[in-house]
Amino acid sequence: MLNAYRRFKKNTPLRRFATPGIVRTVKKIELAANSLIRSTTKMEHRSKHRAVAHVGLQKTGTVWFREMFSDPFLYRYSGLRFVDCAGKRDVFDLADGGIFAPIREISQNVIDQISRSGTATVFVVRNPLSITLSWLNSTENYHITGKGDAGMTERRSELSKRDLAGKIDFALDYFRAERRFEKIERLLELAEHNSGILVVRYEDCVTDPDRAFGRIFAHLDFAVPDSERAQFIRTHSFKSYSGRSIDEKAKAGSALQGQTHLKIDALSTPDKDRIYAAVGERFAAFYRPSPNPSVSVQRCNRD
Repeated sequence: MLNAYRRFKKNTPLRRFATPGIVRTVKKIELAANSLIRSTTKMEHRSKHRAVAHVGLQKTGTVWFREMFSDPFLYRYSGLRFVDCAGKRDVFDLADGGIFAPIREISQNVIDQISRSGTATVFVVRNPLSITLSWLNSTENYHITGKGDAGMTERRSELSKRDLAGKIDFALDYFRAERRFEKIERLLELAEHNSGILVVRYEDCVTDPDRAFGRIFAHLDFAVPDSERAQFIRTHSFKSYSGRSIDEKAKAGSALQGQTHLKIDALSTPDKDRIYAAVGERFAAFYRPSPNPSVSVQRCNRD
């Protein structure tokens, strides 16, 4: 039954559909099947955490991580049900227990909830250069319109009139209005003082998934045996999910592009500097040397 469920998800990825109505219908079928499989699965280990939260802002692999955390296989080694948070902003209660993913809004309510005792959080970050280029690529070409975002058509039209430097300025202005980088910085600061929050780089999950997900499962107290973890990673690898391989140059760098196919090498140094200047010290420290020696990536539990 689990293999049939995985085939269904692989052959009907949500990103394939062009209308919100079809997406909602497919998700309902998926969640019903998930619940049925969980009800027939023998639990072999119960996590010590009542609630597990996956937090990540847009363009940090949230759809990919949702695919992994929703796999009912994880119930066997966690004893936790999957709670779909896609599109719910912060309307959920971690006290109900479960695997909550993806949480894309870092509001005060979310911060209060993940700070509770008994909650373990995985916070995924991605190179800000990649976030910016990926957002531009998706906004110009791929985001579904007609989902209640009245500004999408206007943003797309405005971007079509600009060169790359102008597009970057537009993206950074949008991120500032949304306080996007500010929210990332805020949660990174919280992670320095809260051992319940594990900060993980998106790039590490793509290029070194065995180590990255070994850390994630250990933090969440998911007692997945090594051999089964290897199979789980193969099933949900970046290549399996996206159909794309990662070349050696991408593996060697910290600016993996994922879905964008845009080359960071093409960015001018001023463009890169403008993007890094728009983010906080902690966030920038994950991806380039910090001018402030007191800002430590280690303290943000990267390793």
